[in-house]
Amino acid sequence: MNYSFLELQNKYKIIIPQIQRDYAQGREDKENENKIKSYDFIIKIIDVLTSESSILNLDFVYGYTKEISKNQYAFIPLDGQQRLTTLWLLHWYLSPKQETDQDGIKMKSVFNGIKECLKNFTYETRSSSARFCKELIKSYIPECDDVCTTIKDANWFMASWENDPTVVSMLNMLDAIQKQSFDRVKAWTNLSENRKITFDFIDIKSDEFKLTDELYIKMNSRGKPLTAFENFKAQFSEILSAKDTDYINDKLDYEGTKITYQKYFAFKIDSIWTDLFWDFEMKKNKDISSCFMNFFIYIAQICYFKDNMNKNTYDFKNDFSVFKKKDNALFLFNTLDFFHRISINESNQVKIININTFFENIFQKGKIDNSYQGQVRLFEDKGVNLFEKCLLEGNQFDNRNRIILYCIVSYVIKYDLKEVNDDLRFYVRVIRNLLQATRQRNEIVYNTNVRINSFGKYWKLFNQIQEKGNPYARLLESITNKETDISDDALNNEKVKAKIIVDNIYSKPAEIQALFQLEEFKYFGGLIHNLKPKDNIENFIKWSKFVRDIWNCSDDLIIAALITCDFGGFNTKSCRLGEMWFWGQKDNWNTILAGLSKIDVKLSDPIITLLNLYDKVKLLNSELKPQEILKEIIEKYLNTLTEKNWQYYFCKYRKYFLSESNYYSWNTDEFEHEILGGTGYNPLLSYHINPYVKAVSNLLDNSMCQENWCYDRYSNESCLILENGFNLYSKENGWHIVIPEKLTIPTDLRKKYNINSLNIFSETNGKDRIEIAVDFCMDLSSEKYL
Repeated sequence: MNYSFLELQNKYKIIIPQIQRDYAQGREDKENENKIKSYDFIIKIIDVLTSESSILNLDFVYGYTKEISKNQYAFIPLDGQQRLTTLWLLHWYLSPKQETDQDGIKMKSVFNGIKECLKNFTYETRSSSARFCKELIKSYIPECDDVCTTIKDANWFMASWENDPTVVSMLNMLDAIQKQSFDRVKAWTNLSENRKITFDFIDIKSDEFKLTDELYIKMNSRGKPLTAFENFKAQFSEILSAKDTDYINDKLDYEGTKITYQKYFAFKIDSIWTDLFWDFEMKKNKDISSCFMNFFIYIAQICYFKDNMNKNTYDFKNDFSVFKKKDNALFLFNTLDFFHRISINESNQVKIININTFFENIFQKGKIDNSYQGQVRLFEDKGVNLFEKCLLEGNQFDNRNRIILYCIVSYVIKYDLKEVNDDLRFYVRVIRNLLQATRQRNEIVYNTNVRINSFGKYWKLFNQIQEKGNPYARLLESITNKETDISDDALNNEKVKAKIIVDNIYSKPAEIQALFQLEEFKYFGGLIHNLKPKDNIENFIKWSKFVRDIWNCSDDLIIAALITCDFGGFNTKSCRLGEMWFWGQKDNWNTILAGLSKIDVKLSDPIITLLNLYDKVKLLNSELKPQEILKEIIEKYLNTLTEKNWQYYFCKYRKYFLSESNYYSWNTDEFEHEILGGTGYNPLLSYHINPYVKAVSNLLDNSMCQENWCYDRYSNESCLILENGFNLYSKENGWHIVIPEKLTIPTDLRKKYNINSLNIFSETNGKDRIEIAVDFCMDLSSEKYL
């Protein structure tokens, strides 16, 4: 249907929606001084308006109409807002003006008849743009030769408008129009009466225009190439209307009528769904097309692997054919509708902060405090809005987060949730824990083993858990993890906690809340099996605070305190220097606290023993700080030892015996360990040092020995290297001395330290092996023996 601007304005209120960009046709052209980007366009319009016969059609303007009040309809342009804004400015400039006298100055404003028509045009992209348009129609300005400057000098003009790109472009356009020399009365007559400037109008919701690929054909008929995203929409529309879909004859409800899947997609992709994604572009400076594509690819990928359990990651080709299946198309539509619905504020505007609020009610941000309501901590503390992560991160979106997002949306759709409730948080918690337990150990750390192409297998279990509103009640029923890639241990651990929660959630709510807080401790990550929860519910409240107190201390204190509780480290594998053992490390304590115990290595008992010891000391003196409590535990243990074993040395000399890695090779001889310098696949490539050697080198003056002299590589044992050339090796039966050529150990030193013929000396009743070695080295380096 062909319209002039005034004809369209008289019929509809034109509302430029939030999804549209700022007005740009009046932007300055940096390559052509004193000109605007659309200079040629406005010159062409003026030429037509001042000619005798030519006319100009501005191609298609399309969008949709909606009723905004009784007997009043609005037109929401999806394509053409730039041309419509330029025409609106041209009508304001050329229209007849009414005069008034204000303090002796002749002021002009638009005639009332035209004014009422021009009021039917407004911007929603920015409230400041809308206010400027309103004031431009309502207010008076003096007759002038510089309309742009005169408007900015007017008492109604707000200084902040000069920061609004739409207002700036509008002023530039008015300035460009004024600079042209032409018959303005004739131009107004041709514009308002003779229909010299028209456009083809398309209402995509009208009965006259059936929404098929015709839309995209007509868009492209202007001779302008479609964008990649417009091509995607056209192709996607074809998929939804294909004859081989399993919903070809089905209809969906849309504003009280039944329409096809294709039309449902077409109506919403160019209206409310675009509103949703546009707010991300505005707030996050992310191109709207890439947001759309990241989201559609995500949904397509996860649906593909849900339906194809035996495919590899590279089998997914982004062809969107998965949406020929009804369940997948509906999931896509329902997901977009859900996020749009929760984004709407009281003024019926899309605000992404509302989506943030939704996710913040599910996920924990930062430290747990008194406001904690059972939220779940994600795998990394880098934002909790999974919808936003999906749009912005694209193929970098973590697989675990991809799966949790799908589970959340499927749950809220299944139960038609309007807001987050406890059951949804419980469900997310169980899924998070099961995914966290899907891991593999790489040397001293556990890495996730969650694969997106295994989602169909995971979903076999996750969907069972979803069958009841409360997932903990469901876990206690007959569900199976057969062929789901979720281990028996992982599922059984969740069942143990489910039993505790179901039995005690009303009778012991504080304990259950503490259980959740324990799960959210960063080094547990949901996996608290080493706390033996079935036997320790009464301790949860205390332990929830204790683990945070203890594991906020230095590594050397924590490890020494654990050693007093019979902790023997975490065995990883063997190397040429012996077995390799990890003792715990800042940011990697998860390996110990949430690790899996072997038959010969118990992780659970030392952790629980330490928590109970901590409790006893704290009861005796509640004023002690956490590090002071650990020091007291260590000192009491040292006082009980009857022999100077490796535990004695690790506890007494803990600052020297521990390192950045806390990773050791462990020989059968407990005094021949090596602190490994790296934690990679082959740690012997890095330099290593014997902890007894390290302790002695640090206690000696740098002129005698420096720690960095004492490191070695590969399968060589490190030794204490003195400045005078003597070397000392730590062995089971004592210190082995290697004497440089042409040097000897004085007789009185041999006697003093009881050095035998093999050049070996040991600790004494009064001196341990560190102290005796320090004394020997100092004596050996003194002038008396040089």
